[in-house]
Amino acid sequence: MYAETEYDHYQQMGERPAQQGSSGDGNSSGTRSGGGGNGSGKPTAPKFSQTVDAVEEFGVDPNGNRPIGEDIDSVPEDTLVVFPGGTFKVSGRTQFRATKAGVVGASYQDKKPPSGDGKNTTTFVAEQGTFAALDFKMDTGLVGGFMLDFTATKALITMNARSSGFMQYRDVVWNGLVDRVGSQANDSKNGDYLCAMQPDEGATSRATRFVMKNNGIPGSKNIGGRNGFWCGESCKGTAQIEDCVVSAVADNGVYGGRAPGDVQIKGGEWVNNEVSHNRYSGKGSFSDGATMVLDADNYNGPTGEYGKWNDEIGTHAIKIERGDNGISKPSGAVLRNAEIQLLSAGPHGFGAGIRVRGSGGALKIENCRITNNVDCASVVAESPGDGYSGYKAPSPHNITITDSLFQGTNAESIVDVSGRENSLVRKTCFKIPGASSSNITGMTIGSGVGFGKQCKSGGLSNPKKVGSGGNLSAANFSAPNASSTGSASTSSGGGSGWAGKLLGGLAVAPLIGIAVIAIPFIFGLLVLGGATFGGLLLFFKKLSS
Repeated sequence: MYAETEYDHYQQMGERPAQQGSSGDGNSSGTRSGGGGNGSGKPTAPKFSQTVDAVEEFGVDPNGNRPIGEDIDSVPEDTLVVFPGGTFKVSGRTQFRATKAGVVGASYQDKKPPSGDGKNTTTFVAEQGTFAALDFKMDTGLVGGFMLDFTATKALITMNARSSGFMQYRDVVWNGLVDRVGSQANDSKNGDYLCAMQPDEGATSRATRFVMKNNGIPGSKNIGGRNGFWCGESCKGTAQIEDCVVSAVADNGVYGGRAPGDVQIKGGEWVNNEVSHNRYSGKGSFSDGATMVLDADNYNGPTGEYGKWNDEIGTHAIKIERGDNGISKPSGAVLRNAEIQLLSAGPHGFGAGIRVRGSGGALKIENCRITNNVDCASVVAESPGDGYSGYKAPSPHNITITDSLFQGTNAESIVDVSGRENSLVRKTCFKIPGASSSNITGMTIGSGVGFGKQCKSGGLSNPKKVGSGGNLSAANFSAPNASSTGSASTSSGGGSGWAGKLLGGLAVAPLIGIAVIAIPFIFGLLVLGGATFGGLLLFFKKLSS
């Protein structure tokens, strides 16, 4: 399902005059690995008939003294436009339209987000008080390898990732704080997002290795705070979001509940975002292999005057709903291979680790590990039609939990399901002291279910697939830290996540050396210790403290 969209598109393009070849980075087109949503496949790109330098070809200013929109207002067909290392001013909405084209920064072949240091970094920058948007739409193409810098006071840069076929967006870093909030908030026409995923019906937009870290002020959700990814009414095709790091944004990490199309999330590290990390609904939409952490005690993102993190705005790891726009999709969302940790909640508390609103249809939870040390249920599913929107999703409405592990300290109410016919839990271990079947409501308890500290029945069917630890490209990079004053550090080390802290101590090593050292070390711990991934996270926190 996930990789097949790419394969099918390249097959179709191969029958058109603009023939697609193998990628310029050595990956071959048409790889079907990971079908059925179980793998991302290899990111590929079309070959272009020519590559041009944006400074030499269009005369754009690499020193940030003149907006690029004054020099470039269209992209030549079948052309890869490379912005070299430098600073490029953006203001207002800059549109890039073509059938087949690419717009990339100097580091686009590195296959990692730019670090922000060195002459090979391409940075688009907005001046103080300036709103800017980069708006891309092609049938086939490649966009990425650059930073968006809005560290100036009251500045903001957003991005529209459109597609009329199969478009790849990768390695983009948002560096700055959304501080244009309160009475100075941008009006709604500028969008409620850092990145809008906007594929046409039948088309696919894929975002890979995006980094949005420390971009939001807690409590500003309803007064100008932004979602990380917005998949709204204009997301009519398939939005694919893979190996991204999204931490401390002031609204949802992914808001996909209002999309008539499919929202598919693969891997990534999602830490201390407000409202929810992954929010989606309906058949064809899923979150697979993501690591999601909610931990108020270790929140070290921006602060402001609107309350502490999880003070004014409660949060969840997963929220399944179709929003208040009434868009109806076939029922059947999936959550698989997730690592969810509810470690500390702060004054507001959490509604649940996983919440299915009354407008959300069926949800299958498969091969997930949920650690809950706070005072809330791990899973809550409202009766169909309940909740703020009042909408009722099409049948079926059942919740299915299989091959999963629940652990932690909270045994009061582990799973609370209301009015959802044929809901079933099976092959699952509730390895929580004092847990019993009485802590599971609204579900039939099937075969292979165990309870208590010594639980021996059920559990993960494939531990290696759980969380982004099975896909380290999601975690082994960090973004600059923004503060509420609008200033930012461009150090490539550090970051609020556990992976960022680990790499902060290795920042002097070459990147290849980091990979050689870190990956065998991590997997060695998993094999030798037999520890859970949750234990590994705690180990890294202690290591970096």
